[in-house]
Amino acid sequence: MLTALAVTVPVAIGSAATAYGFHYRDRALPGSSVVGIDVAGMSRDEVAAALRAKADAVTVALKLPDTTRQVALTDLGTTIDIDATVARVFAANQDWPAYAEALVKARPVEVVTTQDASAYDAFVASLGKTYARTPTNAVVSLGKDGHTFAATRGASGQVLEVDGLDGIAATAARTLTSASASTTVVEQEPDVTTADGKDLAAKANAIAHAPLGSALELAVERPQPGLVRWSLRDHGAGVPDYAMPRLGERFFSTGAAARGSGLGLAIVRQVLWLHRGELRFEAAEPGLRVLFLLPG
Repeated sequence: MLTALAVTVPVAIGSAATAYGFHYRDRALPGSSVVGIDVAGMSRDEVAAALRAKADAVTVALKLPDTTRQVALTDLGTTIDIDATVARVFAANQDWPAYAEALVKARPVEVVTTQDASAYDAFVASLGKTYARTPTNAVVSLGKDGHTFAATRGASGQVLEVDGLDGIAATAARTLTSASASTTVVEQEPDVTTADGKDLAAKANAIAHAPLGSALELAVERPQPGLVRWSLRDHGAGVPDYAMPRLGERFFSTGAAARGSGLGLAIVRQVLWLHRGELRFEAAEPGLRVLFLLPG
């Protein structure tokens, strides 16, 4: 009797193990899951269907300056490889010790994803065109009077920054969970700003109206606490004595009427006044020295 029992028990265990192995030969082993989805006992097609249903619902909510757009992962160059993930789930079915281990141990499986950098770059470039504004450089040109240089105003542009969006998409794909991302509009200064243009125009005018070969001397000093003085001197013919007191008056010009409107120095004087500064002129013999005094 005992001999018969001893023989029957191993046979029964062996038969159960065979039945267990036969049942799961084409099914995900017990304890198998993919990012929280219990796929144990499912066939390959059932696992693929469950993953696909979850993957199709994953998007990235992209916050743009004027709206929020739901973007598919494929638009961002990120693909959830269903076939490769299913193959990873069933890889253990080729390893007999894994059958026994599956009865006592959970077996989480990671999602297989791929990323296409060129597709991502194309999406970002297309998105950027919608919100981009090209900066406009200030331009220095000779005025209608044929003697004075002036600068047009420059204008800033803008670019759309989407840093980290590819990483967010990759995480969403690996976890099969929708995510959100934001964008930022960043101002972009022109290569030649309005201030640069005005500075170039001033230098061009100084050179154009000075004798050939003459030099300009620029100095900055602090003659006393709280006061900064800029000094610009040329070595030209200078300004007649009668005209010195009138420099900076509106519509007053020392040259022919065609050489200017007489507003340049008047505008400079007004700007300095608004900043609690002062504009002065001194005979440099030879030439003229212009002083800009500002608190600072």
